[in-house]
Amino acid sequence: MASSIRPARAIRLVLLLEAVLGVVVLSWSLLDQERTERDLDRLQRTHVDLTVKLIADGLGHATASMDAIFEFAEEELAIRLQWLANLAMQDIGDSDLAALGLQLYLREMPDTEPEAVLAPQLRERQPVVLERLRRLPREEPLSESLLAEENLLCASAPLPTGRAVACRSAEIFRRIQQEASLGHWMREVAASPVRYVQVQDAEGILAAAGELGAQPAWEDDPLLSDTLRSGAPFYRALSLPDGELFEGLSAMELPDGSQAVLRVGLDANPVAGMRHSVRRRHLSLLAAVFVLLMGTLVAGWRLSARDRRLQALEEAAAERERERQRWQSLGQMAAGVAHEVRNPLNTARMAAQRIEREFTVPDGEREEFRELCRVLLAECDRIGRVIEEFLDLSRPLSLNPAPVRAEDFEPALFAGARLRAAEEKKTLLIQTGDLRPGRFDLPRLRQIADNLIGNALDATPPGKAVRVALRSEGERLWLSVEDEGPGMGPELLERIRQPFTSTKARGLGMGLFVCRRLAEAHGGDLSIESQPGQGTRIEVRVTSLPAPDEAKE
Repeated sequence: MASSIRPARAIRLVLLLEAVLGVVVLSWSLLDQERTERDLDRLQRTHVDLTVKLIADGLGHATASMDAIFEFAEEELAIRLQWLANLAMQDIGDSDLAALGLQLYLREMPDTEPEAVLAPQLRERQPVVLERLRRLPREEPLSESLLAEENLLCASAPLPTGRAVACRSAEIFRRIQQEASLGHWMREVAASPVRYVQVQDAEGILAAAGELGAQPAWEDDPLLSDTLRSGAPFYRALSLPDGELFEGLSAMELPDGSQAVLRVGLDANPVAGMRHSVRRRHLSLLAAVFVLLMGTLVAGWRLSARDRRLQALEEAAAERERERQRWQSLGQMAAGVAHEVRNPLNTARMAAQRIEREFTVPDGEREEFRELCRVLLAECDRIGRVIEEFLDLSRPLSLNPAPVRAEDFEPALFAGARLRAAEEKKTLLIQTGDLRPGRFDLPRLRQIADNLIGNALDATPPGKAVRVALRSEGERLWLSVEDEGPGMGPELLERIRQPFTSTKARGLGMGLFVCRRLAEAHGGDLSIESQPGQGTRIEVRVTSLPAPDEAKE
């Protein structure tokens, strides 16, 4: 097989390299996907932790600021109370209160009615305001409880006999408290991608901001109590009807010292989109590697099949060359034998013809004499045909193709076979399909048909039929001959393809061999199918031969 290319080893090496490359690429892709998943999860956790820290730090700073503000307000009111304590009540007017930024000043003395100076906007409610002021604790210098309806912040200071109370507008303190409250900080951070922030304890939701949606009760969500009990943060992914959510839970100490759970929910749809993108990239890479491997496998299979076909063709060509050389040697020997036999045979034939013409015999023996002469001449003819078959072995097989019309095939190929079948009283069924004109050596095709149909008629017993089919397949002519004879076993079927093998008592065994040579000379082939007891089927395929001008091109 030096002339053919055998890529099997190279293909296996390429497949191995591609498999290793595919495993490396897929391993890298899986590791990259896992790393990306971890990074995205870490990003979400970091975002939740920063939000929790922002709320906790903001609330702590706000609480400290409020304490400082109230401390400053306490000192400021104490100074104003001390200054007003040096004045008589009748000397304190609206302008004094306005100058000090106060809206009310009250003195309470034992066993006397309290005296008060009120800003004009409070005078309509003086009795109610005074009654509420009397309930302010004496031991607290500054009351952080607001007189809600009057919007006042009040402080008291002791006098030698009694006490004094001063009140100022609480509007600025109320605004500061709102801006420093837990709810304010939660609203500040409840912006994309934070979907909601919520403070919850066993009693319910204490504060919330953002798009909460339906929330389970405390007892229905064991992770809430676990977070409060352990103090460690927990994270979880939630699937909601409107998308994906990533939630972080952290224990939080409120300004009053109680414990609650701070829940921060992040919109996980962008991260889910990135995850899907990474997975699609991984699947695309997997598909590409799979297609590459499958393509290589298919290419390897096709190249291996081509290699096997080339090997089969070269082996067949080598076998034909060996057979040609073998039969060329045998043909040369046969030609020598035929030459030596032909001259005596011609002499014997001429002698038989002369005897039949010139010799006379009694009338009673004349008919037997002529029959013997005919037999002698027929046997000479048969020996002559055998000699011609031997001579064919030594001659190069040449064809004389000519244009053949479609309607010329059937009469040219089957006329003789029809006459023989009629003489032997056997059934010959001929079926012709779509026939196309072409260039064939019609006498050689008739030789093939006569030989195959003759063998079939010889093998077919009376009452059985021989079926013949003829049709065109593109540029090829297809001939099939099927008999209902005894058939052949595998061993005889293998030997029948060789010359000098025959199932007939008087056969030389050259017919099928010659038919095969003629079919191959027409660019075709001959195949045999047979089983014992089921008859034999022979198919011949020949190709239309090109014109001389086409052959030169």
